[in-house]
Amino acid sequence: MNRFPFALALLLACVCAMAAPPSDADLAAAKAKLAEGQAAAEHGDEATAMGLIGEAARLAQSGEIAHKLGHFYEGKTELPGHEAEALKWFLYAVDLGQADAMHHVAKRYLEGSGGLQRDVGKGLALMQASADAGYEPAYGVAHRFREEQDGKARCLLAALREYDMREVVFGANRFYQIKAGEGEDASGDTYEVEGFSNRFGSALASLSVDGFDGVDINEVEGRQFYTDLYTPRPASADALHLAARLREKCGVSE
Repeated sequence: MNRFPFALALLLACVCAMAAPPSDADLAAAKAKLAEGQAAAEHGDEATAMGLIGEAARLAQSGEIAHKLGHFYEGKTELPGHEAEALKWFLYAVDLGQADAMHHVAKRYLEGSGGLQRDVGKGLALMQASADAGYEPAYGVAHRFREEQDGKARCLLAALREYDMREVVFGANRFYQIKAGEGEDASGDTYEVEGFSNRFGSALASLSVDGFDGVDINEVEGRQFYTDLYTPRPASADALHLAARLREKCGVSE
C-alpha cells in the first residue's frame, strides 16, 4: 500500500490549519502545489511530489510542512542527495520556529551527526528553544547533557588530584606538575579541565595538556597560589600519556 498520498493529505491539513498564512494568494498556491504533489505521488513519482511539497512549504512559510518533508527525505534512501535534502528542510523548519524540528536539529548538533558538525552551544540553545516552544521531549535533554559533561569533568578533577600537583586557585581548573625548579622558576607540565556548566551554557568535558617554563604566583598572607598564567612549551611524552589514560578513564574524547 502506498502511504505517501495519505501523508500529503495530512500536509494539506497543516496548511488549512495555519493560524496566519502569509497571504490568501500564497495559501491558495500552496494548497494547489500539495494537490499536484498528491497526484504525482499517486502516479508513483515521489521525487516530483516531494519537490512540490517543498514549494508549498516555502509559499506557506510552514515549519510543520518543512519538518515533515525533512522526515520524508530521511526515509527515502533511494533518492540521490536525500540526506542533504532532509537537513535543508529541517533547518528551514528551525528558521520558522517549529519546535519539533528545533529538537531534532539540536540533537544533531549535540551528537555531530546528520550532516552537522558538533556544536554544543548551538545544540543546547536550540534544545532550550524547543522546550520553550512547548515541545515536551526537549525539556530533559539539555539538563541530562549538562549533568553528563559535569560528571566527566569532575572525574578528571578527582583523577588529577591523586597526583602530586599544584592546583590553580584563580582563573581555571588547572594543575601544575613540577619537574624542575621552584616558585616562579618552576617548569614541568600543566593540565586543564573544562566542561563545567551552569544555566547560561555548557561545554564538552575536556582535558588539555601543555608544558611550562616559569609560572605566575600570587602570594596572600605568606601563602603562594599558582595562577592560570605561564610560559608555554610542548608537553612531555609522560604528560601526553597520562592525559590519554585519564581521558579514557573518564570517557572523554581528545
